[in-house]
Amino acid sequence: MVEEESKYAYKKKPAWELLSKDQIKEVFNLAEEYKKFLDSSKTERETIQKIKENATRFNKKILLNRESEAAIIVTGKKPVGEGLRIVISHIDSPRLDLKQVPLYEDSDSNLALFETHYYGGIKNFQWVTIPLACTVLL
Repeated sequence: MVEEESKYAYKKKPAWELLSKDQIKEVFNLAEEYKKFLDSSKTERETIQKIKENATRFNKKILLNRESEAAIIVTGKKPVGEGLRIVISHIDSPRLDLKQVPLYEDSDSNLALFETHYYGGIKNFQWVTIPLACTVLL
């Protein structure tokens, strides 16, 4: 016997069925802007710079900590006593940093090598297989 589905049962619908054509166009425009943001924000400091530019562009208040951390403040309409919402995010840029005196010579192979330190989840045996950009921070 086949059970009849309840009229109150939750039915999933893809966003494309719920959004208008204009809203779908907005979604794709946002995705394109986000891809440009990711392309131009390879390091934490580049990301903070872009966040700062966007906060200024959208007239938002921003707090910076040593140009490596940012908090954007969006003022609500109700008093803080009625509650507030906090959204916290983390910038993770896998990278290799050169140590202060990085150059050394490997006497066994007669090669000049760099001593590095890796960040952001990249393992010391993986970095040679992951394409990395060369970025100079001033």
